[in-house]
Amino acid sequence: MHAALPRPGGVEFPSSSAFTVRRNKFVASIKRFISRGSSNFIPIILIFIFLLYIFSGSKYSSNRYSNRAVSNGSQKVFYSKEPYIFPSFSPDVEGVGSTTAVLYKGTKKSSPKIIVVTGFDRNMGGVDFHKEVLANRLTYAQKHGYGVYGRYFQDYKQFIEHHGITRDKIGNWAKFFIIRDAMLAFPDAERIWWLDLNVVITNDNINLEEHVLDPKVLDTIMLRDQALIPPESIIHTYKRVPADQIKFVVTQDDKGLSASSFVVSNDLYGRVLMDYWRDPLQMKYGAYRDQQPSSPENAALTHLVQWHPTILSKVALVPGRYLASRAREGVLVKDNGYVEGDLTYVLPNDCFGLQCVTKWRSILSTYRTE
Repeated sequence: MHAALPRPGGVEFPSSSAFTVRRNKFVASIKRFISRGSSNFIPIILIFIFLLYIFSGSKYSSNRYSNRAVSNGSQKVFYSKEPYIFPSFSPDVEGVGSTTAVLYKGTKKSSPKIIVVTGFDRNMGGVDFHKEVLANRLTYAQKHGYGVYGRYFQDYKQFIEHHGITRDKIGNWAKFFIIRDAMLAFPDAERIWWLDLNVVITNDNINLEEHVLDPKVLDTIMLRDQALIPPESIIHTYKRVPADQIKFVVTQDDKGLSASSFVVSNDLYGRVLMDYWRDPLQMKYGAYRDQQPSSPENAALTHLVQWHPTILSKVALVPGRYLASRAREGVLVKDNGYVEGDLTYVLPNDCFGLQCVTKWRSILSTYRTE
């Protein structure tokens, strides 16, 4: 178990922009020139240079990343030199919501290929638990050269609550907002690996690319002609989709597809899928909550993949043990139960509150390999 949070050199969501600091210093310098009685043309030249700096094609101050209008004001944009972006975990700091974005400042060449993304729940476990979860992700990501992105679910409550979602279910839908922000933060990353809060990375030695995503490997583990809803729904995965065309890798349980741990491409397909998945029609649809009360987003995903061939044609269904080893083997779906040495361990959905936190820590200390 991790006694302390590693120091990754990343960035938390800040309260002030480095650009703003530089701007204020520059303005102060101009004022000093004026107060000293300098010739009028000197401050004018300096102001002109400053304006050129602002409106130049600089990679990190271009229109693509500059402050942009949102419904409740102007969004602040900050930058991280390291590919680790996460909350401050301070109980006194409110969620940043839509008013703050942190983006990775590295080059396309230096950008990590995979970003490990997790959402945190202010109402579950407390700061110490959140730091342990973050450390779990950071240790793995640093070992394999991946990035990390985390946000609080509550940062997005204004987008979710008015769709009939109760506060205890915000996390089910906030994950897609978090993923979209991770895609924005790391535009040059190839894939996003989402992990629910109840998923423990238990084996740091397994490289996700080599274990699952390499087309040669994926081609051998994809479940082709597999019923999306076991034991035998009408819609099956396609038989002959090439592994190198896969954009979304997911597992299933006895009820259908599962969103506890999945990999999605960071491209147009991935962005569109996340937007479809979080559409208000999906959140409002009561049948999903009736079908899977604890995980309505799973029911929504199963529906999307079943009835949209364009989505299904890019999906790879893999055995649970490759991405999301369950605490218990399924009745209908096999090869899902955790075996020591697996990449992850997924706590059951009937695990609540402090009981879940205690179980999470127990799993980490029991099975983790360095």
